[in-house]
Order: sequence, then C-alpha cells, then structure tokens
Amino acid sequence: MILNQQLNLFSKDKKENNKKENSTGFTNEKEGNAFREWVNKKYPKWAKKNKLDPKGPFDNSYIRKAWKKFKDEYKNRKTE
Repeated sequence: MILNQQLNLFSKDKKENNKKENSTGFTNEKEGNAFREWVNKKYPKWAKKNKLDPKGPFDNSYIRKAWKKFKDEYKNRKTE
C-alpha cells in the first residue's frame, strides 16, 4: 500500500515537472496570441498543418508544440 502511494506521488511529480518544462511561459492570452500570430504570419503552412490558430489558449498542446519548435527564433526576433 505504501509503495503504491509513493509511486502515485512520483508519477504526479513527474507529470508536474514535465508540464513546467514544456510550458511556454506565457502568462496571459495577449502574450500567447502575439506568438500565435507571429507563427501564423511567418510559417502559415506549418501553422495550418499543426492546427495553430492565430488566437486561442496561451498554454495548450498546439501552442506548446509551436513554442518548442520556434521559441529560439521568436525570442531572438527583431522588434518591429
């Protein structure tokens, strides 16, 4: 019984850590939508293929996938 509880806690901690590691870091819709719009403008085919709408949640599987692929470029872009 104790071993099962320990395994459940370990599993829960691992899921929480994965979520934090895979997080976009965006804290609101405005930040998330700015990134979404940037991806849709710069990589429209990728955005369409990966179902990344220009507006939507700032932390879901679609934006996390885009963030993983484009975060470095987005962070290093020149402000216009």
